[in-house]
Amino acid sequence: LINESAGGYCISWDNSSTTKTIVGSLIGIKNRNPEEDNEWSIGIIRWLKSPEKNPMYIGIELLSPSAQAIASKNITHENKNGEFNTALLLPELLTVKQPQTLITQSLYKTNDKLELDVHGQSIKVKLTKLIDLLK
Repeated sequence: LINESAGGYCISWDNSSTTKTIVGSLIGIKNRNPEEDNEWSIGIIRWLKSPEKNPMYIGIELLSPSAQAIASKNITHENKNGEFNTALLLPELLTVKQPQTLITQSLYKTNDKLELDVHGQSIKVKLTKLIDLLK
């Protein structure tokens, strides 16, 4: 860890082996201090700097201090019997006015109705806004 702010991190990757990390990748971040919370934070890689020699520097924007692994399926119209797909459910963050957010593969569009399986509980939702994390 090079530095940390409310919005993210700068880390160094001091490993002689190559990495397949690219800008835009979703990343899980876990505090190495076992006395701290055991949750995974969720971030996105915003930039990479690789000087001629090690280390490589990675800029990470923090999206959420926690997330739940869930399953989602589209139940809009004819898709009611579709298969569940993995997704992440980010909690509402009142301090930054971020509503509860669903991170999925590019399977859905605005106004789709989904069934979420959150630890065995079925929840029906309607997607209201598309957020492109790559912007």
